Amino acid sequence: MRFILLLFFLSISNEVFSQNILQLGKANSFKTMSFYEGETLRFKKLNDDYFITARISGITDDNIKFNNIEIPIDEINVVDIRDKSSNFMRRFGTYFSGGSAAYFLIDFINLSVVQRASASEVYDSKILLGCSVGIGIGFGLRQIKKKYFKRKKLNRIWIQESI
Repeated sequence: MRFILLLFFLSISNEVFSQNILQLGKANSFKTMSFYEGETLRFKKLNDDYFITARISGITDDNIKFNNIEIPIDEINVVDIRDKSSNFMRRFGTYFSGGSAAYFLIDFINLSVVQRASASEVYDSKILLGCSVGIGIGFGLRQIKKKYFKRKKLNRIWIQESI
């Protein structure tokens, strides 16, 4: 059985071919963003004032095909990377606002249910203000996101053949 499985995998590997990938990254960094055929790319060409949104239908050595239009990668200046960028700040903001809301609820439940305090003792303006500020900061951090990849300084756009 193992021999048949090995023979099957060896016969498939002869039919496999590599695919070109559009990559964005800095010249001195290993971290890159990749765009494959079939993905939607929103970009701005050199000397254009507006963004173009199109689905990648093919990637050749120096050009990107969008349906029947080919655009050289040298003409692409800005790429919208909102969907590809890291969402660390979004996650951190969610945890921060959720933690603030949880702290308020825990304090409220502790004072009202466990310690059986009266309504006037449960209401503490300092805790309410602190938790409201925490929730606001959390929602503010959720809005921070890298939106555009611009070709300048060490940033570069190139086509890589995947293995």
